[in-house]
Amino acid sequence: MESRSSVELQAIYNEQNDKEWSSEAFEAIRRILAERVQTGFEPPVPPQTHPLPDITNDSSQQLATRGTRLGAVLLDGLIIMVITIPLNWITGSFKRTMAYSQADPSLLKLPNAENLFWSAFGLMIFVAINWSFLREGQTIGKRSLGIRIVRKDGSPIAAQRIIGLRMIPMQIAALLPGLNLVIGLVDGLLIFRKGRNTLHDDIADTKVIVVSKR
Repeated sequence: MESRSSVELQAIYNEQNDKEWSSEAFEAIRRILAERVQTGFEPPVPPQTHPLPDITNDSSQQLATRGTRLGAVLLDGLIIMVITIPLNWITGSFKRTMAYSQADPSLLKLPNAENLFWSAFGLMIFVAINWSFLREGQTIGKRSLGIRIVRKDGSPIAAQRIIGLRMIPMQIAALLPGLNLVIGLVDGLLIFRKGRNTLHDDIADTKVIVVSKR
């Protein structure tokens, strides 16, 4: 049998040495663990993670006061009037509307085409000048007074929902002869409930809160 080379002998030596070291290391670890158990050693507890609070159901959201909401509505209305009244006057629409009303002062009179046009035009102007604010649940009036529209569960609201479910239904109701007065009165009176929700709040599933100061 041929004698083994020095390289092979070194490899065998290293392998045997590793086995002996592994056995000794395992025995040392076993003794340390046994000592720790006898002295009441408790394994370290991994760090606990705490979930972030659910701000969508945060009961700390402060509802806007009735006076603040009314102030925001009046401010928004004033802005629209500054834009639309001069246009009504320049185009002669104001005189035609007055003549139409005087010809038949009945509250049950249907709006004419010009009334419908200015109603739609006013809504479009309102959306245009407030679009960047509506994306954050606000209008110029609401931003000025530090309040915001959110869903009733506290989550953010899309601008499309504000327009489609808060604005358009009330705009249509304002054009209904006779019913416009009733709906407008009910809408305003409902804010005196505990949750301070108006009719259009209930339709859109919204509430108005105070913007938290950061």
